[in-house]
Amino acid sequence: AQGADMVELDVRLTSDGIPMLMHDETVNATTNGKGTLSAMTFDEVRALRMKFRGSSTPYREDGKEIQVPTLAEALEACKGKIYVNLDVKGCSVSTLMKAIQEADVMDEVMIYGLSVSEKKECIVWAYENAGKWIAIHPYIGSPDDYKSYVQGFYDCAKLFQYSYATYYNATTPGFGYKCHANGVLSYSNSLNYDSQIRDWYTDYYLNNIEAPWKVLDQFI
Repeated sequence: AQGADMVELDVRLTSDGIPMLMHDETVNATTNGKGTLSAMTFDEVRALRMKFRGSSTPYREDGKEIQVPTLAEALEACKGKIYVNLDVKGCSVSTLMKAIQEADVMDEVMIYGLSVSEKKECIVWAYENAGKWIAIHPYIGSPDDYKSYVQGFYDCAKLFQYSYATYYNATTPGFGYKCHANGVLSYSNSLNYDSQIRDWYTDYYLNNIEAPWKVLDQFI
């Protein structure tokens, strides 16, 4: 509705093998419970209710408190509406790929957060089980690193992330531009590391204060 083209979802597995959405290893910061998600059953996680990070305020939609979503529910909600970047923090390749196939969104997702070998496994699994190529999203340390993916991963690498240090510490001046000049898309996930961005987040989301966009404008 706001015009975004892609959303990132973090995936973790419950102790009984259900892929859920959860950024942190524990459920402490974003639910009313405590514990490590991977040590909890689906029913235990489902009994929790979501809250705003760092507060005790429950998250509500249409007046109702919200349960932790499953990956299947999230993919169903996104299907045909928005592209999905899956940051896989804890899930086997087969479980992940089966969920993507069952949701019929093989053409609408990008895989991030797995090891290099696991990304290759995802590509092979998709081709052998669904007859499709699936896009992956690698992390690169130099503008030339993209070449190994373009050449060795069946051209499935569509987006490349580089370190926030290349922006803030200028370790590689023009990193993004150099990637673009090579014909590949890239971005830096650096906003978490700027104190002004954190201050803006606190004011806007927790204190309901409209804050200036100066830092975001500078980064863009």
